[in-house]
Amino acid sequence: MRIFGGVDLSHNQRMSDRPLIDAAAKAVTSGSVAALEDALLRYLNSYAGHVPDSRDVMVGLAPFYDAAMRLEVSPRAIFDHAVAGTAGELTELVRGFGARTDITLVAFGWAYDESGSDARYVALP
Repeated sequence: MRIFGGVDLSHNQRMSDRPLIDAAAKAVTSGSVAALEDALLRYLNSYAGHVPDSRDVMVGLAPFYDAAMRLEVSPRAIFDHAVAGTAGELTELVRGFGARTDITLVAFGWAYDESGSDARYVALP
């Protein structure tokens, strides 16, 4: 069963999202599409029953979109798979976001940092 919901967004990212955003980066470094799909589904499940401002959700989706591109898989396919069998406002938001072709990390306040021992997505100031 797929459930979506969450609360308390601050600074374009909920603190509880950090491990999921990190999981997206780890999926890229490991080359695992399955790990990316798992992290995206866990991110969406964190919104069970509550969809905050759609802009805040999209900020969180941007690293997953970027990770799909880095893994050379269709973001649309990854996002559609994540919401398969669901309906509602969040489902439509996710499908629409995955179908876009204008997504950049910078536009959503992120950067992909490969300078440390582990690559990660970092929020821009």
